[in-house]
Amino acid sequence: MMTPLSKVQTPLSQKCAPSDAPASVPHPTCAPSPRPPPDDAAPVTPLPAVAAPLRPSRVPPPCPCRAPPGRTRSRPPPRRAGRGASASVGGGTRLRGPPPPPSLLPATLWVGGWRDGLPPPPPPRRRRPPLAPGRPPSPPPSPPPPAPLPPPRLAIRRVQLHNFKSYGGTVTVGPFHKRFSAIVGPNGSGKSNVIDAMLFVFGKRAKQMRLSKVSELLHNSATHRGVTAATVTVDFHEIVDTGDGDEDYTVAPGSTFSVARTAFKNNSSRYALDGRTVTFGEVNAVLRRKGVDLEHNRFLILQGEVEQIAMLKPKAPTPHDTGLLEYLEDIIGSSAHVPDIERLAAEVEALNEARLAKLHLAKAVERERDGLVGAKDEAEAFLALEGELASARAALLRDALAGEVAAAATVCARRAALQARVDAARAAVAAAADGVAALDKRHAAEKKKVDGAAAAATAAHDAAVALERKDIQLREAAKHGAAKEKKQAAAAEREGAKAASATADAAAHGEAAAAATAAGAGHTADLAAAEAALAALYDRLRGETEPLRRQVEAAQRALMPHTAAVHDASRAVDGAAKEADLLAAELAAPDRARAAAAAEVDAVAAALTAARERLAAAEATAAATADGVTAAGRAVAAASAAARDAEARLPPLRVTVERRRSAAAERAGRSRLFGALADEPSLRIVGRLAALACVDARYDVAVGAAAGGTLDNIVVRTADEATAAVEFLRSRGLGRATFIILDKLRYLERGMGAAPSSALPRLFDLLRPPAGGGAAQRRPARGRPCARRFIMRSATRLWPTPSTAPRGRRSSRRAGRAS
Repeated sequence: MMTPLSKVQTPLSQKCAPSDAPASVPHPTCAPSPRPPPDDAAPVTPLPAVAAPLRPSRVPPPCPCRAPPGRTRSRPPPRRAGRGASASVGGGTRLRGPPPPPSLLPATLWVGGWRDGLPPPPPPRRRRPPLAPGRPPSPPPSPPPPAPLPPPRLAIRRVQLHNFKSYGGTVTVGPFHKRFSAIVGPNGSGKSNVIDAMLFVFGKRAKQMRLSKVSELLHNSATHRGVTAATVTVDFHEIVDTGDGDEDYTVAPGSTFSVARTAFKNNSSRYALDGRTVTFGEVNAVLRRKGVDLEHNRFLILQGEVEQIAMLKPKAPTPHDTGLLEYLEDIIGSSAHVPDIERLAAEVEALNEARLAKLHLAKAVERERDGLVGAKDEAEAFLALEGELASARAALLRDALAGEVAAAATVCARRAALQARVDAARAAVAAAADGVAALDKRHAAEKKKVDGAAAAATAAHDAAVALERKDIQLREAAKHGAAKEKKQAAAAEREGAKAASATADAAAHGEAAAAATAAGAGHTADLAAAEAALAALYDRLRGETEPLRRQVEAAQRALMPHTAAVHDASRAVDGAAKEADLLAAELAAPDRARAAAAAEVDAVAAALTAARERLAAAEATAAATADGVTAAGRAVAAASAAARDAEARLPPLRVTVERRRSAAAERAGRSRLFGALADEPSLRIVGRLAALACVDARYDVAVGAAAGGTLDNIVVRTADEATAAVEFLRSRGLGRATFIILDKLRYLERGMGAAPSSALPRLFDLLRPPAGGGAAQRRPARGRPCARRFIMRSATRLWPTPSTAPRGRRSSRRAGRAS
């Protein structure tokens, strides 16, 4: 909000007029413009309101009425007035611009030589000299080209409010000044609501307008009740300044447009562009093209935002904060290059690190080069001696070449004689070959005849075998047909006997069935009476025997698999016996029913008593079991916690056990491998590298890090010895081993004597032979060879000698097993 101007309660025109000159007229810059409002504008409210310009403008000239008190207006020297002339106001202030009309000046004010409101007499015109005879008149001077007009700029024409906050109905604020406007009025007159209306149109939320929801923006008064929507419309146009006056501008054709926003009672809102419903994104895009950035707030500064911007830190301390640098980069749009800058900074840092690494490497190479100067001189001397030796060898080779040439001539003569003998032998061989070819032709003809006779014999033999096989098949078929015919005759006789027997049985069973039917008709009435009595008994006992019936049904369901087996067994009984049993059962059915009912009643009573006893026992058992369940639950919870702790500790323990087991197996394998190599008399093994020298305990870690896994390598003198050791390990299946061949390390001898590049000792210089000489060593309390480990860099500094090699092998065996 614009605080300094919004709190002014007295118009500027009243402050410009002095108290002792009521008849004086204010300066044009203090008085409002007499420009009439447009025809389509709504009636303007008495509140003077105006909107802030979108671009800065020049400050209007000060009012000449504001002369310092106590100073007299002296009459200045007469000056010629005109456009752009300077004017003295109040004796000290100088103005530039066109003079005001005489009717707006007081009678006692001198401005540029005017007095009593009368314009000065025009200056005398200079007379042009006459033209010379015969000379044509000169053309009038061309007018200067007009000054280029400034580009059009966006300005707010007016603001229309409909039922917005304190403005009921439709209220139009405007038209606005082209550069600067102020809102004045007493407290509570609605000055802030005009600014809130612009914030509302430009997409601000309700909380940014000191409200909790959008529906509170609707006007609510006694004269306007039931308002359901509030609308604010801001009319824009682009103007081109043509002068410094209030009316010195023109409106660019086709540049007028309006942006409106409507708030509804359901806390929703809607945007409109020239009466067409649009989204806020489209409004933001249109205003951005016109120079109004709604995202970064580059057009409107509210009360307190200037102080907030001034209090920003020069740079944000963290990526989540905002500093003045980030604020300005966001406004000017350079924040889009921040990722590229950070990426390039990271690349520069990486390149600097690479440069430092290369520089350190170059310095190290220089130091190494300086340390090799002595070796270079020795190499040059060695090369000179090699050259002399090569010259001497060349002379010897020339002498040997001359002897070889003479011997070659003798050999050539012998070769010619032998070639003649070879040619004669070749002629004899060619004649013998012709004879052999003739014999081959005769042999081929005879062989073809023999092959034809053999093929004919084989075909005759195959035909005879086929005929014999067919004869055997025919005989066997005849025998099989005769046996089958006999079996069919015997089966026909047996089937006839069975049919006669079945006919006789059917007749006997028919007579027995008729007798049984007659006997059963007499017992039908007795069976019906017994069934009625049984049904009444069943109804009376059904309620009492229901639990037992359920138990019986459960038992029957359990017996169903066995029932199937019983049915299968009963089917095997003879049919006639089964019919007799069924007739006897029908006769005895009433007696069995009565006996079964009595037995069932007794069983039900006994079962009821037993069930009551079981119920009492179950209640007592349940009371005793509840305490046990509680205790058991606590025990189970404790056991579960212990089990979880044990499971949590189990994986690390397994890893540790597996690691130790692997280490033990590896040590055992190495011990077996080193022991087998040391015990083999045919192998010449110097020893294990870690057992051939000692170093002080202070340098144990450094030597171990420098040597790495080479401390378990086995040292031999020649490649043949290494090959023999590898073949021995392969034949015995003892595993793999790495061998160091001393003959291949002769090139390191020269580096042993080089002076160190610094005053500090090298690890190589700190090595010493183990106690006892050769590869022998003493065992400390921890069982490790010597004091610490050893790394060897040259073949000639190994202490074992051929005379001490056997003892070195024994020491190597002990060292391998100990480690």
